[in-house]
Amino acid sequence: GLTKDADYNSPNLANSGMGYLKLEAFLRKVFSLRPLLMFYNLAAGLYFVTDEQEELFRKASGMDADGEDGSADPNADPAIAAAVAAAKKKAAKRKKIPTDPVSCFALVDRVFRRVKDAVMIIRSVHAIAPAGTGAGGLTPFERTTIEQLKSWAGSGTLRSSGTLIVMTTDS
Repeated sequence: GLTKDADYNSPNLANSGMGYLKLEAFLRKVFSLRPLLMFYNLAAGLYFVTDEQEELFRKASGMDADGEDGSADPNADPAIAAAVAAAKKKAAKRKKIPTDPVSCFALVDRVFRRVKDAVMIIRSVHAIAPAGTGAGGLTPFERTTIEQLKSWAGSGTLRSSGTLIVMTTDS
């Protein structure tokens, strides 16, 4: 088989044709040609394979918007314009992407609708969307997260845009 599975915390290994890799490394190879590959878990929040992918996420989600139209002043000194652009980029980078799934997934939803062929790997999905005996035993946060996942699963728009969501669990 493709995996040597014990539990998620052990080195989940996948045969890549070049020996065995940890699951995350394997998924990075499988989806390396996608324009945006995101990983999410409750502890770390959302993280990216490259800085360019994080920048794409921030732009598509609207996180780097500062209320200006982004056009440069044609009369500005090029050195000053470059310094201002670098400062704006640094300030946008300081804005933290929310780690809680409700807030984070709202941004991800916006990105999914703007970036074709995006991939999100949700690790330990049971921590944010536990299997239960009904809505009565779930927190509002868990119910909201489950509804978001169901919405994505049923979205023809996301399906036709090539969006892919992979969920893994320890249990």
